[in-house]
Amino acid sequence: MQLLLLLLAAALLLHDAAGGAWRVLPPLPLAAVLLLPKLAWGLLHHALCRRGAGRLAAGRDPGPFVRGIAILGAPVAIGLGALDLGVGALVVWRRTLGDWILLDEIVWAAPALGLLAWQWGALHRLDAATSPAARGVSAAIYAWRRFRDQAGPVLLPLGVLFAWLELVVFALPRYAPVFLGAGLQLAGALGVAVLAPVGIRRVWDTSPLPDGPVRERVSAICRRDGVGVRELLAWRPFPPAANAGVLGFVPRLRYVLLTELLVAGLSERELEAVVAHELGHIRKHHPIGLGLAAGALLAGLELVWRLLLAPVLGSGWSGPVGPWLPAALAVVGSPAIFGFVMRRFEGQADVFAAATLSGGAGRITPEAAERVCGALDRVALLNGFDPRRRDPWHGSIRSRQAALRRAAGRPVGGTPADRAVRGIVLGSVALLASIGIAAGLELAFLGEGAR
Repeated sequence: MQLLLLLLAAALLLHDAAGGAWRVLPPLPLAAVLLLPKLAWGLLHHALCRRGAGRLAAGRDPGPFVRGIAILGAPVAIGLGALDLGVGALVVWRRTLGDWILLDEIVWAAPALGLLAWQWGALHRLDAATSPAARGVSAAIYAWRRFRDQAGPVLLPLGVLFAWLELVVFALPRYAPVFLGAGLQLAGALGVAVLAPVGIRRVWDTSPLPDGPVRERVSAICRRDGVGVRELLAWRPFPPAANAGVLGFVPRLRYVLLTELLVAGLSERELEAVVAHELGHIRKHHPIGLGLAAGALLAGLELVWRLLLAPVLGSGWSGPVGPWLPAALAVVGSPAIFGFVMRRFEGQADVFAAATLSGGAGRITPEAAERVCGALDRVALLNGFDPRRRDPWHGSIRSRQAALRRAAGRPVGGTPADRAVRGIVLGSVALLASIGIAAGLELAFLGEGAR
């Protein structure tokens, strides 16, 4: 969900970067494109969820169509939001309402986000057949809590970021140097990234972890691993899950989150392994690495478009269609590429946890590797999922356990997971540097030609 919303934000940036190149459909076809696909998909999704809930209530399998539509709900909703951009919806709203800060973007995004909420309301029937937490709330509350937990952590910082970008454009005079506006926008983006955890912890249902043995133990683990935090939080996601996480780049604005189900279901040794894994993401600078990989991905797709696809497709793809080809490539390629990157980061965090539990031996001990493997098994059991099931972001529990056992006996920092992450980071930096140098040379060449 979070990746899909980020891709939609990237599509909005591409849309605005294309300037006035966008063609707008006539009023009736535009209204049909904006309304009919969402209505048809929402009704189909609602009907199939209702059918699946009936089958579950009768003790039968809901069927592949129900499972498929539940998985495809978010991609379809976000994809239809991107389609609205392509047919000129945002252009029409700006002509009608004016280009107010965030107002036109909110009106454009509202139908897609409304479809998303409608789908979560329909999923309530399906989840209520098997989940006590879903049965205990109404469909409206269920949809709101799912929307808040899954979309809120992305929409809040993105809303602040886009408001700042527009404010800089409106506030600066036209004769202001380009670098001044770009610098202010970059500073705002960095500020949003640093401050976002403060808002996200308010969006989620969290509270300070109560005083007691668990808080003392987690605090000691953070001190041992050299990770500064502002607060340890008890996290209550919906539906309930056994999960943990770390939010924040800066120690004074960093939070460690532990769900109540995780704390209640793990032994002290298992909880230590899980917390060490989450701190490994910080110690190994995975948020920065992910940002570099994302930048390299977008820049690489733009390069593929300019050097390979545009010359082959010819000038017929210029104008309003051209900017959407990199976006289409991003929609198709990003999940697979980000999944590859995230699975390597997860593997390195597993290895980090095993290394810290090895007690400074310089090598990963088999006992520490088995301890992390046991914690992974326990988390899978608490969440009720098959350890053989392959998650696109984390991989399967079994594959991660096999990688941990292969890492046993290897020097700390010298495992295949460490080498894979170093390759991703160095490759991303090299690609971004190469494209930056090429862009600088192109600008210099154009400047010389103008003189």
